[in-house]
Amino acid sequence: MVGFPARPRLLVVTVVCAALMALTAACSTAVDDAAPPPPPDTQATDRADALPPTQVSTDRRALADENGTRFVWVADTAWLLTQKLTREEIDEYLERRAAQGFTVVLMVAVAGRDGTFARTANAAGDLPFDGDFGSLPASAGDSRGYWAHVDYAVRAAQQRGLTVALLPAWSQAHAGVTLRAEHGRAYGRFLAQRLRDKQAKPVVWVMGGDDTEPHTDVWREVLAGIRETGDRGLVSYHPAGWSSSLGRLEGADFVMTQSSHCTGVQDGYPTLVESTIAQAGQLPVIDAEPLYEEHPWCWEPSRGYSTTAQVRAQLWWSVFAGGFGATYGHHSVWQFYDGHDGINAPRPTWREALDAPVAQQVRHLRTFLAGQSDDPLRPDAALVRGQGDGWSRALAMRSESGRRVVVYVPRPTSVGVDPARLAGDRFAVSWFSPRTGETVSGDQVGPDGLAGLAPPTSGAEDDWVLDVRSAD
Repeated sequence: MVGFPARPRLLVVTVVCAALMALTAACSTAVDDAAPPPPPDTQATDRADALPPTQVSTDRRALADENGTRFVWVADTAWLLTQKLTREEIDEYLERRAAQGFTVVLMVAVAGRDGTFARTANAAGDLPFDGDFGSLPASAGDSRGYWAHVDYAVRAAQQRGLTVALLPAWSQAHAGVTLRAEHGRAYGRFLAQRLRDKQAKPVVWVMGGDDTEPHTDVWREVLAGIRETGDRGLVSYHPAGWSSSLGRLEGADFVMTQSSHCTGVQDGYPTLVESTIAQAGQLPVIDAEPLYEEHPWCWEPSRGYSTTAQVRAQLWWSVFAGGFGATYGHHSVWQFYDGHDGINAPRPTWREALDAPVAQQVRHLRTFLAGQSDDPLRPDAALVRGQGDGWSRALAMRSESGRRVVVYVPRPTSVGVDPARLAGDRFAVSWFSPRTGETVSGDQVGPDGLAGLAPPTSGAEDDWVLDVRSAD
């Protein structure tokens, strides 16, 4: 038996890159590797009984529910849900996302402002305030109107087992204009108390919203108002593109990054999550806005749109870089584009985009994340040599016990694993498909059998996860 050393040497994973045709930004989104529309939700746990995250896990690398169970974060981005959709449309959207295996929905209580980021009123023409957030409704008990619509959206998501990550307002549109520090505390108290009065489950609070100016004073006051109601929900901050929330909000429980849709990601593997983790200390990290599906590169349609393979790689990279989950978005869905007044040239309508390829494939990432709860995996940049760069960048992780190694290869490559950092002398080898959820098992091998492991298929956009486990 090969023992697990007390003072371990570096694990070496050698990746031999195949010569493949590059994924170009101008490529159209591939659809042939998408799974068919999923059946009614088979992953979610009793839906309405699902517990939201309310604390940081004991290892400080993820979020956990009230029982300490590690929470699997697989989020969808629905920024304009409360303002663009009717109640019937909210139900339609949430039902689909729950069935597809999502666990979190990112939404904004007040996203748009007339002339900036859509409009202020919701689909029924109701307004959230009279002029600014200093003039909110006097009563929290109304059954219709703007705020009742927000209540409905939050409860409808929670009834389907979805955790709500709620931004009180979109900072880029409102902070310093309609939402100022002098009425931030009253607004935070108003919003949190409404949810408590409606007996909503805890939400994850997200301050900010794509703002290059952090407006620290505004969000400090909003959070203070939330806490005055007794709400102790987890909180973070949504930063501007290609940046993190580090230093943006005192008292944040975890860090959000935004790798975004241009600089840092257009050439392949983004380093933002990896570099943020190195600075985050004891705070877990999540990429809250990676490259969206069918998004124009750098917001310019002439530069082409993101492809299925590119978007899927960004999600898996965010996990293998050390993020505690993944956040998905579709350029037509976040804005609920209905064929009119689109922002930055969306192509399909939001309904057509609900079954986009990667939206159907995120359930496979959820399966992967749920499968490591008993023996969490940790990234290590030293695990991979010759891993390629750009869109061919391979990343590896090893479990704390040393009984498992996984390697994400965004292009079909041959992979060699040094067995010195694996416990045991017999190893079970398998390949997991992020495209279909299929697991292809190989034979058990000895140490010499871990060299030159080839994935089952070699299509140009066939990504795979190599999974090597001790069989002793």
